[in-house]
Amino acid sequence: MTSVQNTSENQTASKSAAKPAPKKSMLFGMIVVVCVILVLGTVSALAYFRVFSNEPTSPAGLIFEEVKRGVFIHEVTDRGNVESAQNEDIRCQVESPSGTLIVWIIPEGTMVQEGDVLCRLDSSNLDEKVASQNITATNSKATWTQSTADYNIAKLALDEYTQGTYEKELKTIENKILKAEEDLSRAIETRGYTEKLLAQGYVTELQLKADKAKEEQLQNDLIVAKLERDVLEKYTSKKMTEQLSAAIVTAKAKMDSDELRYGIDDTRLKYYQTQLENCTIKAPKAGQVVYATPNSPWRRDSDVIKEGNFVRDRQIIIRLPDPRQMQVAGMVNEASVSQVKAGQPATITLEAMPSHEFQGTVKLVNDYPEPDGFMGSMTKEYKAIVSMNDLESLPASIRSGIRPGLTAQLRIDVTNPNDEDTPIMVTVQSLFEFGGKYYCITCDNGVWAKVPVEVGASNEKEVIIKSGLTEGMRVVQGAWRYIDHVLTEEERAGAKEFAVGGAKQRRGPGGGPNGQGGQNAGQGGPAQGGGQGAPANGPAPGDVPATATPGDAAPQNAAPPADSPNKQGDAPQENRPRGNRPPGDRPQGDRPANAPSGPPPSGGAPLT
Repeated sequence: MTSVQNTSENQTASKSAAKPAPKKSMLFGMIVVVCVILVLGTVSALAYFRVFSNEPTSPAGLIFEEVKRGVFIHEVTDRGNVESAQNEDIRCQVESPSGTLIVWIIPEGTMVQEGDVLCRLDSSNLDEKVASQNITATNSKATWTQSTADYNIAKLALDEYTQGTYEKELKTIENKILKAEEDLSRAIETRGYTEKLLAQGYVTELQLKADKAKEEQLQNDLIVAKLERDVLEKYTSKKMTEQLSAAIVTAKAKMDSDELRYGIDDTRLKYYQTQLENCTIKAPKAGQVVYATPNSPWRRDSDVIKEGNFVRDRQIIIRLPDPRQMQVAGMVNEASVSQVKAGQPATITLEAMPSHEFQGTVKLVNDYPEPDGFMGSMTKEYKAIVSMNDLESLPASIRSGIRPGLTAQLRIDVTNPNDEDTPIMVTVQSLFEFGGKYYCITCDNGVWAKVPVEVGASNEKEVIIKSGLTEGMRVVQGAWRYIDHVLTEEERAGAKEFAVGGAKQRRGPGGGPNGQGGQNAGQGGPAQGGGQGAPANGPAPGDVPATATPGDAAPQNAAPPADSPNKQGDAPQENRPRGNRPPGDRPQGDRPANAPSGPPPSGGAPLT
């Protein structure tokens, strides 16, 4: 009885304890229903928003760029070296087939005044030449002096004969003729007187014969005297005149020859003396010493200006720049040279003073490219000179830091004043070229399309759009990555990436467009990209814009396939651009920084 009673009490207690259970079940069910309703409402809202909203849907990771208007700053950026517009070049003036040794040279950077000694060259050989040539010139002068005296004597001898000796001999002969005529006249009178005396018998026949003989003798003396006069006038005087005249000509020729020889010897002596003086080089004006050592990386140690090296005749040893007239000599790429004109403003930044900007003006741009370097290059560069303005207005501390040889960055403003102030612009990564035209890519609700556009000027970052786009439109950024969505495989072979200075074709190491020309066609980016390639069925992380510097590697997570023989950095050397580009002016790549490096979004063709 007692046990039955206890059992009844236990059942009653159990029923009283189980009464709240139905209430907990209802609460749990209500919570589940509310959660289901919330989930269904959220899904319905998302579906409604996706279907009826104006915002386009796009694959994950796709980045859009909104077409907008803005102030277009068109600049050409390049590098150059500071130099003086007015240099005083100090050259070697000593002539030597093998060069002249530098015995001493003033330290570079020294401030000098006019007349200060800058350099001394070896003069030992010239000292000996000057002494030897001095003796030769002295002997030549003595010989010339003697021949001059002989010439004067020869002229005097002619005058002496024509005006003295000849006249004297002629007068002597004439006196002899007069005396012979007088003696003959007396002899004739004497003979006549003797004939009269003989007729009277006072003299003998012998006396008459003697008088006749005397008369004949005097007659012959008169004939001889007249003959001497004729010989003197017709022969002797002419012969002596010819001989003396010839002696004058001979003396004159020798005198002229000796004079010329002395002139040559004296000129050579002065030349050697000048060469000896040129061994001591002095400053023609005040300035700071700058060695004229070549900047070529291929220079030899013998090309460096220093003591113990040789310098050639006419070689520049030292430059004294004018610090008040400084300029920058830079090289403009052929892609931009047509836009750079004389008179355009420029901004100059020196690597030695990166916090200060200098204003400049383009002075000239060469019409012809500079010669290719030792390694050669397909890219041509044109030398441009940009003057640095208003240097005298700068503080002395800044002005003194501007020295020749400093590396400078040039930003030349080539904006056309006739351009619109606020044109429609997009970034260069939003364009590609196909069939000689330029296109942008749009993706509206998953629908891909290429939009033809007419482009204007480009400043390496942005491009002016003349037609094809309207303000507010959204285009795909990094269009080159998504051309597979708008072009067929055959069309992609002729597509080109838009880059600075034009468009370029994507090629891999195999040589074919889009990296399809070789065994490892998928690896390798643009023709000038030095980055890492990607498999043929994946994105090409090596596709770097043409303005990218060599060696810009792709993201680390975009490694080539394990079986590929081409490793990172194996891009052909001949496809890498040469030359330095200023830091900070590299445009963004055609892939956004936060874009995925893996395969493209679902629904699109794989990138090749």
